[in-house]
Amino acid sequence: MGKYVPENIVTNDDLAEIMDTNDAWIQERTGIQERHHIKKDDDNTTATMGVKAAKIALERAKISKDDIEILIEGNIIRVNYNKPKEEDLGEFIHKGIAKRSFNLGWKIDSKFDLSKATADFKNGLLQVIIPFAKGSEPKTLKIN
Repeated sequence: MGKYVPENIVTNDDLAEIMDTNDAWIQERTGIQERHHIKKDDDNTTATMGVKAAKIALERAKISKDDIEILIEGNIIRVNYNKPKEEDLGEFIHKGIAKRSFNLGWKIDSKFDLSKATADFKNGLLQVIIPFAKGSEPKTLKIN
């Protein structure tokens, strides 16, 4: 399991400085004392925070690029991982956290060229790039 939250913490007292409220009123109704908030001009988005959380989860699972197999069968791409049977997974905070085998597959449309697909594994995150087939690139129309 991985999680990522922005570093900027906004307390109820911080909110009370900019609006008509106070810590007791907010806590009584919501139980919330503080929240993490993206700062203006921060590079965090829901997508980038999701990637950061995924990287943390994969690093904790201790999966390396040598453990993952990527197969292309016709227009199907498969990503497989088989967990070793006698692996010591260490201690976890929560017993629901586990590293399991997986076999994932996706049917790829013919507008993509699987023969030119590439894969990269950095910081525990697998990225597969499949370019458009020649002549299938998106086209932009000019509005008159």
